[in-house]
Amino acid sequence: AWALGQIRDAAAAPALHAAKQDKEWRVRQAAAWALGQIRDAAAAPALLAALQDEVWLVHKAAAVALGQIRDAAAVPALPAALQDEDYYGRQAAAGALGRIRDAAAAPALLAALQDEDWDVRQAAAWALGQIGDAAAVPVLLAALQDEDYYGRQAAAEALGQIGDAAAVPALLAALQDKEWDVCRAAAWALGEIGDAAVPALLSALQDKDYYVRQVAAGVLGQIGDAAAVPPLLSALQDKEWKVRQVAAGALEKTVPLVTTLPQLERIRQALWRRVTDISFREDESVAPMAHSALEQTVNRLTELSVVQLPLTDPLGPPPPSHPVYRRLRYGLWLGTTAAVAILVETAANLLSNELGARLPPGLAGAATLVVILLLFLALSHKAGD
Repeated sequence: AWALGQIRDAAAAPALHAAKQDKEWRVRQAAAWALGQIRDAAAAPALLAALQDEVWLVHKAAAVALGQIRDAAAVPALPAALQDEDYYGRQAAAGALGRIRDAAAAPALLAALQDEDWDVRQAAAWALGQIGDAAAVPVLLAALQDEDYYGRQAAAEALGQIGDAAAVPALLAALQDKEWDVCRAAAWALGEIGDAAVPALLSALQDKDYYVRQVAAGVLGQIGDAAAVPPLLSALQDKEWKVRQVAAGALEKTVPLVTTLPQLERIRQALWRRVTDISFREDESVAPMAHSALEQTVNRLTELSVVQLPLTDPLGPPPPSHPVYRRLRYGLWLGTTAAVAILVETAANLLSNELGARLPPGLAGAATLVVILLLFLALSHKAGD
């Protein structure tokens, strides 16, 4: 029977059906397992009958096989298996109902969340998550307080699979669970809930527990909401380096969602101030993330600039001259003209003395000054253009 199950050939189903009646329980167990591997829907009635087998390993194998076949016809019979004396059988029945994913099984699974064995509670929570029935949320929220951390972990994961925003506050609180697996499951669930969790996650960036702030920043990056950019920029100044590191990584993921050039420029400036700050650069664990986020921002700016700025004149009209600059240029012009006039006048008088024929006073200088003034005015006008 084990070999036939490994082969997974549907032609072996009749022989396996016959093996289900074997007097040796190991053969019956192997036959049930093999029928599940073949996924023969015609085997469902025989497997349902095997749920009543006197050996718990046989009815556990039958329950698992029914889950693999995923025949909804098995749903009415499987809840009875949730009352099995052996917890392995109850656990297998819950798992089978989760694989079948029929909402009709939800009431029995909700009751199984109160089972005395944590394995069964964990399997029931997982199954409810697979079914995705929002009616299970209140009971799963209560299961976040399960005494066994496996139960709390499974409840958090199920809430994430259901995706109901009503679970966000409890999942945020679960981030402070003493067991790391529960914290990780709660963080994953918040990411699965998505946009509905963003407001609460933004508030969590101010939480007194640095781990909550760290997870909130990471989940915001996972969700990818542009509204998270300003708070994430503020988180770059968090006193805990782990928060700063995750915030920088989240910004790198979120920046591509920003669609306006002014906001991107503000992000670029904020990141630039952080990466050029001496104390920030000394933090080797954070700086590479921030540099990567800055590079992503610059690339996004370049991309949007090509699309949004007019191609005819991307820089816009030249700015007008500043009034102070115009006054300084005018004063320089007057001073230069006066100095040139004096020099020309002096040179002309010396030249006339050398020639022995004194020219009329100021005549040579005046003529030269007129030429210089015309030349200077032409140059000044050209520079003003």
